[in-house]
Amino acid sequence: MNNEHVQGYRPIGPDRKPQPNRPADPSGAGQQKKKPTKSSRPKWLRVTLRILRILFVPALFIVAIFVGLWVGYSKLGKQPSSEIFHLETWKHLFDLIFAEK
Repeated sequence: MNNEHVQGYRPIGPDRKPQPNRPADPSGAGQQKKKPTKSSRPKWLRVTLRILRILFVPALFIVAIFVGLWVGYSKLGKQPSSEIFHLETWKHLFDLIFAEK
C-alpha cells in the first residue's frame, strides 16, 4: 500500500528522524522564554526616528497646502506670490465667498 495519499503522511529520510509523542506541559516550565533582542541603534536615534515618522504626514500636508496656494493664487490668478502670506488677502477672499447677495 502506498502511504503518500494518506493525509499527514511525512516520509522519514536521513535528515528527518521520528519524534516521540510528548504530552503538552500545562505549566509551561519546559518552554524557553524568548530573550528581547537589542536594537543596533541607540535609544535617542530610535526616539528621533519615531518622532519624525509621526510628523512626516502632517508636514507633507502643510507643504501641499502652500504649494496649492502658490499655484492657485500666483500662477492661475496672476497675482504676486508674496501676497499669499498677507492676512488681508485671505480676509478679502473670505468676504468675496461668503458675501450676502
